[in-house]
Amino acid sequence: MTTCPTCGGPHKKRRSPEHHARFFAVIAAAYHHWPDAHDFQPANAEHLRAWLLCKAKHCDVMTSAPEAFLRGSFKHAGGFCFRYVSGGLVHEYTPRTINWEKMDQRAFSPIAQAVDEIIEAEIGIPTDRLLKETEAAA
Repeated sequence: MTTCPTCGGPHKKRRSPEHHARFFAVIAAAYHHWPDAHDFQPANAEHLRAWLLCKAKHCDVMTSAPEAFLRGSFKHAGGFCFRYVSGGLVHEYTPRTINWEKMDQRAFSPIAQAVDEIIEAEIGIPTDRLLKETEAAA
């Protein structure tokens, strides 16, 4: 938190509009280049974004007994969640918000960096190159 020079009250540093736009452009490009052989197959870029946020550990995890759950991803009132059975338990991952109003740049940057790194590892192409190739194809 920083202090407003005018009133002296606390306020969050705004997010970079360019960084915010790049984050979503990278995910859209990744969706269009997502490997067909990958275990996870997103239905759309929003589904991929939710999965990437969970993979980047920007999520809530709930663990319970497996009786009522199946492996897979599900859409519920709050968006997507992903359930996996492991060690006799069900682990449900729900991505946390990255809402512009609720997250400042300092909190957003490491999440965006982690998402970039995950995309690069999963697709095998640096995200800057992925963006350039997507822009050139358009």
